[in-house]
Amino acid sequence: MFKLPSFHKTKGAEPLADPQQARREWLKNAVIDAIRQVYDPEIPVNIYELA
Repeated sequence: MFKLPSFHKTKGAEPLADPQQARREWLKNAVIDAIRQVYDPEIPVNIYELA
C-alpha cells in the first residue's frame, strides 16, 4: 500500500493550489514509474516507452 507524502513546499518546487491536484499528480507519477519497470521480454524496452 502506498503512503501519500505530505504536500509541503519543497526546494525548487511550485506549490500546487489544490491539494487534490497535488495528490493526483503524485499518483500519476507513481503509476508511470511503476509501468516503466515492466519490460516486454521480446524487445528491450519498457511498456511505457512503447505507448
